[in-house]
Amino acid sequence: MLSISRAFFKLLESERLKSYSDDPSKSKRLSISFNINTEKEVVAEYCTSVRGLVPKLLEAISESLGLKGII
Repeated sequence: MLSISRAFFKLLESERLKSYSDDPSKSKRLSISFNINTEKEVVAEYCTSVRGLVPKLLEAISESLGLKGII
């Protein structure tokens, strides 16, 4: 099962999307519990926020370790 999963995710996105369907009558389909098009914006905003948080966390950690000014 792991080898099949790895092979699937090595495919180009366009090939993987051919398997995506919300139609329960299809025998082979990839279905997820959220709408990709709707969630894309939310995930992009989340990633941007996390990228902004990382330097602040690293600065706080380095300061707590007495490494102020290194990062």
